[in-house]
Amino acid sequence: MKLLLLSLITYFVGLPATKESVSAKIKTTCENSPLLDRKWEMQEIRFLYDNDRYYYQRDNYAESNMNFDNDYIIFNCEGTGIYHQGNNIDYKIQWHFIESKKNAIEFTISKFRNNSDLVVNWENIDQSSNQIKYTEYYSHKNGLHCLGYGIRMSKDPEIKSAYITSR
Repeated sequence: MKLLLLSLITYFVGLPATKESVSAKIKTTCENSPLLDRKWEMQEIRFLYDNDRYYYQRDNYAESNMNFDNDYIIFNCEGTGIYHQGNNIDYKIQWHFIESKKNAIEFTISKFRNNSDLVVNWENIDQSSNQIKYTEYYSHKNGLHCLGYGIRMSKDPEIKSAYITSR
């Protein structure tokens, strides 16, 4: 009973949170989001990286100068997930909604390039049941910056977290 009372106070007042109360907040946020527990495949992306322009559109090999055919990302409700790169490598991610911004998340890809973590921000997320559009930005540890706009699609109605096997 004391734990329940502490969890309720923490949730509504913002006192230091217990693990149980944090989980309750995440579950509440997650239950209403079509973003979660789905495999989001790259459909199109335009980005500027180190002042070079890149473009990819699924099945448009004439105009694309990158290949993201096998790229996907999965956000699990509990703040974990995977980023699957086209070369069949899975990277663990940790993510959270950015409370101070509307329709925004931040995620960290663990041990990405040169075994360094990469913090990625998605903002202006426009999501429907099977498509997300977003602006993306990040900086690699070597100082190179990226800014882009992406569209991802999900063919899966929902996948379960047990599906995920990551590095």
